[in-house]
Amino acid sequence: MENKHFVKLCSDLRPGYKPPSRKKLGNELLNSVHDEVCKDMKRNILEEGKTITLMQDGWSNIHNDPIIAHSIYNGKKAYILSITDTGSAKKTSEYCADLAKEAIKEVKDNYDFQVSNIAVKY
Repeated sequence: MENKHFVKLCSDLRPGYKPPSRKKLGNELLNSVHDEVCKDMKRNILEEGKTITLMQDGWSNIHNDPIIAHSIYNGKKAYILSITDTGSAKKTSEYCADLAKEAIKEVKDNYDFQVSNIAVKY
């Protein structure tokens, strides 16, 4: 069931407008926007540079859950590649290296770029 208060708010703000359901937002629309953002990201990276640096950073969120994020940087702009909630996994150098290897593979498979540098910050 959709939130009736939100539906009423939308109707009050714009009569005749019916907001998409949470299922449509979380599936069809989210996937469509994700695909569009990935295409734009690939196009922008191609236009701006050829050297790709993979950046790995770790921190804890407000609930003290450990997070490791990967971004790619082309010399002009950084793009978020992935964010992983590592849960109870120990953040050893091997674990972090395995995550970096997965990110490098993702860059190659999804964007057809070779990572030429790696920057790590914790």
